[in-house]
Amino acid sequence: MPAPMSFLLRIPPSLKATATLTALTFYTYTQTNVSISQSSTNTPPPTAPQNPPIESNFISKIKSKPYLHYSDTSRNQQGSTNTSNLGVPSKLRLLTVDLPRFKEMIDIKCSRNVENIYPSGTIIRKDKEGNKIQQTSLVKSLYSCGYQIEILETSISNIKGDNDTAYKEELKIRLLGHLPSFSSRMEKGGWFGKLVWGSEYKYWNKGGGECTPQAVVVDGGSMGDGKMLFLSSTCKTAKMPLIVINDPRASWSSSPPSPRSYDEELYESAKKTRARVKGDIVKKALRVKEGSAYERGKEEGQGREERRGRMQRRSDEKRWERKVEEKERIIRELRERLSGATGATNESEGQATTETTNNQGNPQSN
Repeated sequence: MPAPMSFLLRIPPSLKATATLTALTFYTYTQTNVSISQSSTNTPPPTAPQNPPIESNFISKIKSKPYLHYSDTSRNQQGSTNTSNLGVPSKLRLLTVDLPRFKEMIDIKCSRNVENIYPSGTIIRKDKEGNKIQQTSLVKSLYSCGYQIEILETSISNIKGDNDTAYKEELKIRLLGHLPSFSSRMEKGGWFGKLVWGSEYKYWNKGGGECTPQAVVVDGGSMGDGKMLFLSSTCKTAKMPLIVINDPRASWSSSPPSPRSYDEELYESAKKTRARVKGDIVKKALRVKEGSAYERGKEEGQGREERRGRMQRRSDEKRWERKVEEKERIIRELRERLSGATGATNESEGQATTETTNNQGNPQSN
């Protein structure tokens, strides 16, 4: 018998069992680590739909916080407690710039609002050669993510120099709230507005908080330095949170941050947006709750005024649609009458021409 085999026969059975158990344990540990490492490499990025950072019921969750409830027993004749959430908006309104993928950060599928169309050419200006140029619309589309989130998608990267002033004017009007609502279209103003505001777009009196976005999220890699600087200064003037991914200003710093993937920056921007908007809403709601009765009354009055304004705007739109339909009907009837009168005139002229020709061809002798 060979020497190695005789050596194995002399090993005690207990030692053999221990060695076998150790080998099995090491093998199992190795295979487990291999499977864990393989699964970690196949893990989807943090922007996967199963883990979006912004909930579709974001506003409802804030309203459910008990520390934001304002109790008022004096308004109820039966003595029970009425609670309200003064200072909490009805919707989360976001404005994105060259960032269509931001909709993936919502835990519900967003649908495009086909009723709100934002065409270009609201105002027309002339270039240096005198050619008429239709000014490009800043807003591309409006998306609704459930009932509590609205995303207004805009684009600045494709705007050329001939439309440079128009998009700046529209951006200022939207961020400063000089529109009837958050999703309103731009309209052409008159000479008085151009004289006062310096813009051909129509300015409305500044509305309430429901007219402005609560945050602006932008892809800075698609814009030049001048556009990024104007956007940041406008947001600062409007006291609007600005969250930037692919920020070109990071390269100006002496210690630029470590590079990250686009998906990682997109995910982090959504988390920052959620935290910033939530913080602003909670601070405002607490200020109203813990403030004086005047502040609470003012906030409630503004809410009622905004609701009344929305109802009035819907009524005005319906009345304007009826006027347009009536105008189109009158124009259509006038055209039909005009075409009928023209046809009758042509027919009578044709008959007269035929009679004249017959008279010339058959002269009567005296």
